[in-house]
Amino acid sequence: MSSTLVTVITALGWVGAAAGLVAYAQVSKGRWTSSSWAFQLTNIAAALLMMVVAGINGVWPSAAANVAWVVIGIQTLLVAHRTRLAEQQAAPAVTVTTAAGAEHHEAVAPDTTVLDVDLPLVDTPLDLADAERAAESVTLTGAVPVVVPSVTTETVPVALRVPVVA
Repeated sequence: MSSTLVTVITALGWVGAAAGLVAYAQVSKGRWTSSSWAFQLTNIAAALLMMVVAGINGVWPSAAANVAWVVIGIQTLLVAHRTRLAEQQAAPAVTVTTAAGAEHHEAVAPDTTVLDVDLPLVDTPLDLADAERAAESVTLTGAVPVVVPSVTTETVPVALRVPVVA
């Protein structure tokens, strides 16, 4: 084997080792979760690089361990992807109707309750004070609603949706 090829192989091993350490550090510091795509993809890339280097150098126990590491990472990504698709399909949707009568459907996060509040629609933008006065006129019981006001210059009337966090 040429010295250039040995240098490239060694560099790939170091890149793989560094990637594995970065992934571990990010999860340890709480910046990534163990099921996150970033963690799993970084781990898979690290294992692939170290598997190639171990295989070329004939270090078969390390190569086999890295094959298992790649398989586990890919399986975790597939399960996460299937779970995400199932959640999206099961997510309830609300129908939003504009003043012009146009309707469209919007998905709602599974842990969000949509509260329909009848408020007058206007053809001019509301300033934040008007929005706060309108929200104060609504009496709610039970869970405390979380209202995130949005200031806009659009003149298209929209329905007010209030997510209720239980």
